[in-house]
Amino acid sequence: MEAPLLFLLTVLTGLGEGQQVMMWVKPGEDVSLACLLPANCSRSTLSWYQRKEQHVAMVLSFTQTSPPRVTYGRGFGPDRFTLDPHQRHHLLLLHSKPSDAGVYFCAITTSS
Repeated sequence: MEAPLLFLLTVLTGLGEGQQVMMWVKPGEDVSLACLLPANCSRSTLSWYQRKEQHVAMVLSFTQTSPPRVTYGRGFGPDRFTLDPHQRHHLLLLHSKPSDAGVYFCAITTSS
């Protein structure tokens, strides 16, 4: 039996403060990570990042335009990383692997 994977979700506020949520999952399980959004983010870009040791990589970026646009970072793709179609701020990681373990965090950029 494979050891469970640890996912650490860091949720940051606009002040740089945050809270952390630890999730243990078995390899192969799907993982849903939620980003807390401010109420007025209708014209914004939501980006998800993964941190391992000292390396930070963009997983994906979702821009709320018409039509919405999703951009993937190098090494990430829609086959395993996607957004929940009902709650666009939730990152869905499909069929987790040991290499997916790490710290995930989201960032929101608003535009006028």
